[in-house]
Amino acid sequence: MLRYLSRRVIGAIFVMWAVATLVFFMLRLVPGDPLAAMLYEVDPEVAEIIREQYGLDRPIHIQYGIWLSEVMKGNLGRSIYGSRIDVSRIVSEAFPRTMSLALLSFALALII
Repeated sequence: MLRYLSRRVIGAIFVMWAVATLVFFMLRLVPGDPLAAMLYEVDPEVAEIIREQYGLDRPIHIQYGIWLSEVMKGNLGRSIYGSRIDVSRIVSEAFPRTMSLALLSFALALII
């Protein structure tokens, strides 16, 4: 049983890494400028400073390495929409509601 659970956990970690990597590269392939989503009007000088600050001026494999190391540390960055608060905070605030819905659906699945 322990062997089965450990294989499932390792498999789940691999799937989460693969999906996150796929999403990272898909977002880089989408046409358009990420700064346009962050700012209403972009001054070219300010845009270059922000690109440098966020590492968008670096090659994509370097961006991926930096992003992966930050995710492994638990730093998911800041939201580029709305209030620009930490994504970790958004996820942690939504986690209890998500778990209650998951547990409720699991309990209902057992009953039915």
